[in-house]
Amino acid sequence: MSKRTLIVVVSFLALIAIVGYFLLTNFLKAMGEECEVRTMAAVRTYEIIDKSCIGFAGPRYSTYYLYENGKNIGTGNKLDSCFIQFRARHSILDFNICTTELTESKIGIKGN
Repeated sequence: MSKRTLIVVVSFLALIAIVGYFLLTNFLKAMGEECEVRTMAAVRTYEIIDKSCIGFAGPRYSTYYLYENGKNIGTGNKLDSCFIQFRARHSILDFNICTTELTESKIGIKGN
């Protein structure tokens, strides 16, 4: 194989790789998840954010974030239709969606 043929083949393969990369990334962006972010409540210095997303397959799912003074300090688990529980630092925070109340309890550290 001549040097010129080798340069043409390598250039063609590089072009295919570049075009393939852009087509693949655009396809994955189009099939990616769509999310809606909304503030559920602002209680004292805390803010509860609901990030509700849906991907290209499957049902809608929500992730709950707890912010204190604008800083993300934890994510929450929905316990039932009214309660989301957050674990932040050395405390557990229970947020009642139905009444927009937030209760905080300290996590005790047991010694010997």
